[in-house]
Amino acid sequence: MFIEIVIISIFIAFLRGGKLNNLTYVRIKGIGFMIFGQMIYSISIRYIANTNNEISKFLFSNFTIIIIISFGLILCGLYKNKNISGIKISMIGITLNLIPTITNGGRMPVSKNALLKLNMIDQLKILQEDIVITHTLITNSTKFKFLSDIIPVKYFLPKVISIGDIVLSIGIFLMIQKFMTSKDVLQ
Repeated sequence: MFIEIVIISIFIAFLRGGKLNNLTYVRIKGIGFMIFGQMIYSISIRYIANTNNEISKFLFSNFTIIIIISFGLILCGLYKNKNISGIKISMIGITLNLIPTITNGGRMPVSKNALLKLNMIDQLKILQEDIVITHTLITNSTKFKFLSDIIPVKYFLPKVISIGDIVLSIGIFLMIQKFMTSKDVLQ
C-alpha cells in the first residue's frame, strides 16, 4: 500500500507544480535508528522463515519483543524528525498498527471476511494454516480487532488494510506534498 501512496503523492505533487528534486534536500535525523530497527525486523523474519533450528524457534517465540525493539527504534528515529510535516501522523499510524500486533502475539490479525470480499482465497488458505510469521486470522480471542487488517481495498492490487495503514499513508502523503511543492525546500 505504501508504494502506491508514494507514487500517487508524487503524481499529485507534480500536478501541483512540485519538483521531485526537492526531495533530495530533505534532511532526516535519526536515520540510523530507523535503518537498525528495520534490519532487526527484516533479518528476524527471514531467519525464522528460512531456518528450522533452536535460534529460529527462539526468535519466533519472542517475536513480540523483536517487534517492540525494532519498531521502538523506528519510532525513535521518526521522533527526531517530529517537526517535519506528516511525521507525527505517520508515527500515530505505526502505533495504531503496533497495538493489535503486539497484543496478539506479534502478528497483525486479518479479517477472513475482508479476504473473502476481495476473493483472496490463496492468502486466506495460507493464514488458515497459521504459518505466516507476520499475520494471523482474526478469531474470537483477537484483541483490538477494530485496529486490525479489516478494511478490504479493491483496486489493481487488492489488499486488506488497517486504520493504522490509512493514518500512516496520510502522513507519508502530507510529507511528500510538503517537500515537493515547497518553495523553501529547507523548511
